[in-house]
Amino acid sequence: MSEDESALTLRRLRADYPQMTITTGFCGRTRVWMARGENGQHPWLVLSSDLGRFRAALGQQPTS
Repeated sequence: MSEDESALTLRRLRADYPQMTITTGFCGRTRVWMARGENGQHPWLVLSSDLGRFRAALGQQPTS
């Protein structure tokens, strides 16, 4: 994924999940996606190098 594609994906994720702080970075040579919940209703931290799994995790509803 190019830097432009990553930046676009990051903007879309932030728009789709405004209740989360979403960032991206590198762990060695591997891009990782990170999300932190801000309101206590979502996972405090989600981290993945797989964008599809990352999106799926963000879409999960918390269980009571």
